[in-house]
Amino acid sequence: MRRDEQRREALEDLRRLLQEAEEAGEIILVEGIRDLKALRALGYGGEVELYSQHGLLEIDLVEGFADSMKTILILTDFDEEGRRLYRRLAKHLELRGVRIDQRLRREFGRLMTLIGVHAIEALDDVAENLNSRIRGRRPL
Repeated sequence: MRRDEQRREALEDLRRLLQEAEEAGEIILVEGIRDLKALRALGYGGEVELYSQHGLLEIDLVEGFADSMKTILILTDFDEEGRRLYRRLAKHLELRGVRIDQRLRREFGRLMTLIGVHAIEALDDVAENLNSRIRGRRPL
C-alpha cells in the first residue's frame, strides 16, 4: 500500500475515534485554539475545552472538570512536552474522580505516528495535503 493511502486510512481512523468520543459525550481537552480548529476540520462537533483558555489556572480547570461528571479525552501533543502535560493533567483529574479516556488517547497517538505528526494542530494540514495529492481518488 502506498504511503499516502496508509496516511489517509489512519486519518479516517482518527475521524472515527473522534466520532466515537462525540457520541459518548466526552469532553476533549486540547492545548490551544489551533488544536481546536484541527479537530473541527476533522469533523468533531462535540465539546472541546482549551488548556490555554483565558489564562485559566490548572487547578480551576481540574475543578471544573471534576464538577462536570463527564469522561475527558486529553489530546495534548504527542511530543515530550505534551506527554508531560498529559501525565500531570491526568493525575490531577483522576485524583478528583474524573474518568480519563486513556484508550482513545493511546489509539489517537498510534494513528498520529502512522500519519507522521506529533502535534494535534498539524492534522488539518495533513488532511488538506493528502486531499491535494490524491485527487481523483476517494475524497477524505
